Amino acid sequence: MKNSDNSENSSSKTVRDGTPIKHWFRRFSRTGGTNWNALNELVGIDNEEDNLNEESFKAFVREAVSNNPGSIFLEEESPFYGNEEDSNNES
Repeated sequence: MKNSDNSENSSSKTVRDGTPIKHWFRRFSRTGGTNWNALNELVGIDNEEDNLNEESFKAFVREAVSNNPGSIFLEEESPFYGNEEDSNNES
């Protein structure tokens, strides 16, 4: 799983060669569009109600970080440092 179509290096591709590991990336670097349809197809989700998408991904990240605030390091200069209430409302 990669964040962008242009973020894979030769080492990660080499590790995958000859294995059942599938390659998927979240977004297209040139258009900013997302690639969730490919992931849904890859994992066999064909019910639109169950589809993975950008909104559910962002909700998952917000919940994971809210439940584990130490999972993200913020420098004191960050506008989000010590501002938990505002960061919970970010998209």
